[in-house]
Amino acid sequence: MKFILTDGFMVVPLVLVPICLIMVNQHPQPVDDCPCFEDAIAFVSVVMGSLLARWHAVHYGFDDQIFKGVMPGSGWETWNDVAVWLGFASLKMVVGESI
Repeated sequence: MKFILTDGFMVVPLVLVPICLIMVNQHPQPVDDCPCFEDAIAFVSVVMGSLLARWHAVHYGFDDQIFKGVMPGSGWETWNDVAVWLGFASLKMVVGESI
């Protein structure tokens, strides 16, 4: 991870993209149709996208706190906080998204 955080501008994309493309190109194609081949390609693509997104976030001003949030009522100091927390937790279970 230190490589992504500290290296200079454009080093990570210029190294990471060709390495991932070579891994996809050199992956052996199975004789029979098999979901493992598509899974391997998808895995390499997701890893490459995650690493490029992290590199972009570090070099363009997004810090670690931008995607972190505290759930309302998480202090649990009063019964009202517990009720708010339970309400948001239930809403997250129903809606399926981070609120």
